[in-house]
Amino acid sequence: MVADGCSKYHSVKKVYVISHWDLDGLSSAALICRAYGEDKCRVRLSSVTAILLNLKHFIAKESVKRAYTDLYLLDLNPQQDSADLVLRVIQDIKALGIRIHWYDHHEWGDEFKRRVCELGVDVVNNTSSVTAEIAMEKLNLSDEHSVKLTDLAIDDDRFINRYELTTYWRRILKWFNWSVRYRALESFKAGNLWPKWAQELYSEMKCEYEKLLEEAYYLTIVVKVSDEVSIAISNNVDKRIHAGDVQAYLINKGVVADAYVVIYPSSISLRSNTIDVSIVAKELGGGGHRGASGIPIPASLQSTVSRVISILSCCASNVLRSR
Repeated sequence: MVADGCSKYHSVKKVYVISHWDLDGLSSAALICRAYGEDKCRVRLSSVTAILLNLKHFIAKESVKRAYTDLYLLDLNPQQDSADLVLRVIQDIKALGIRIHWYDHHEWGDEFKRRVCELGVDVVNNTSSVTAEIAMEKLNLSDEHSVKLTDLAIDDDRFINRYELTTYWRRILKWFNWSVRYRALESFKAGNLWPKWAQELYSEMKCEYEKLLEEAYYLTIVVKVSDEVSIAISNNVDKRIHAGDVQAYLINKGVVADAYVVIYPSSISLRSNTIDVSIVAKELGGGGHRGASGIPIPASLQSTVSRVISILSCCASNVLRSR
């Protein structure tokens, strides 16, 4: 149990957490558990597209097993295609007398934010922070491990990469399955940022990961959409490779573009240091950050990529005009 700032949480019976599985999500979930106490906290990790599924699981299975008083949604941004259904389930959960807290730093639509706040949800949607920062502030945590966890989340989410651990964890969490992500969570909760098993896993996958990064480089084409705007498109990238690593590898190889489009088997990742790619993602049913966003791939990949290029080109031109 973390002592500082947590006495007011001791009366809480049970806390259920639905959190994203990346470093920010894991760090945020670990902070919640350390604040309330592990015996009072249960965590279910989630992808962004599975928010509705996991909310339904909670109300159908978990809420009837234990007397949960609080539900936390961490580092998960609402998806356009399921927003109405998510709000209905939230309303049903609130009807059970369960308090809901939703902390996230991705771009939200104003209408969804208004509607979820009207349901009485404790919402903090701050795009200038990472979710771990929000959780740390809300829970009034200041112990050394909480600070280190949050610093790691910042380093990863903003792709600063000051620490080698950031790169190691980013790759491990992307490469391996859910069991490894839960194992990482347990280590973070216990105060261990780099357990021996994680080092062994990283050593196991490092060479193959870097080989696939090189393959992504050879699968990349650069499209000149105008004299001043270019877009790098990496096709058929292995889903275990992080898009931020692809972008960094390409830049290191001299592939400099206004935006980077990484095409996975079932999704597209958009990254840019100059263009607000969240605008593009929202137009195509996805979401994310200004510099890193994602969209699902519908039936027609070619038409989606064409639309991505068109919208990116328009955004890039607007940026150039504003300089």
